[in-house]
Amino acid sequence: MAERITQREHVLRNGQRLTVREAVPADAAQTIAHLRQAAGETNHLSFGPGEYSTPLEHQQMMISEMAIKPNCLFLVGEADGEMVSMLTFTSGVRARKAHQGEFGLTVVQSHWGQGIGEFMLRYLIDWSRQNGVTRKINLRVLVTNAAGIALYRKLGFEEEGRIRRETFLDGQFVDTLLMGLCIDPD
Repeated sequence: MAERITQREHVLRNGQRLTVREAVPADAAQTIAHLRQAAGETNHLSFGPGEYSTPLEHQQMMISEMAIKPNCLFLVGEADGEMVSMLTFTSGVRARKAHQGEFGLTVVQSHWGQGIGEFMLRYLIDWSRQNGVTRKINLRVLVTNAAGIALYRKLGFEEEGRIRRETFLDGQFVDTLLMGLCIDPD
């Protein structure tokens, strides 16, 4: 297994420097605040405003546990000291499912359109190719998230299925696309 990538930097379209690194337990409070903020800024998440209620101790434990698993990843993206993005990738623990996992990605509204989502996903894809375990990256995306779907397709993700009426949002049912990217080692 290759050594874990731990940090990358990128200059955003607005000139800010983005630092993407693996989360540490001390980031727990900031990650909770980030997710609560993101929930109030978009309808593309699986939770809405006021619905992210993970206790601080649980968040710290989750970050610690993910850091030691070769097939899990918890990234934070910071610009000027502010947490502006987050990506988690969780995989199964059983041998039959350890090769695949699903990611979640958030970017705060003030930093939309800066290329952060693409940069974070490329980090995930590179990490997946090098970790010696991951061979498949899965995601769920609401059909209403056109920008997200376009980005995933650009990076090689393919549509694998559709779950009808999975989300109830603003009085209407919304379908979810299942997408995946097969990973072959370098």
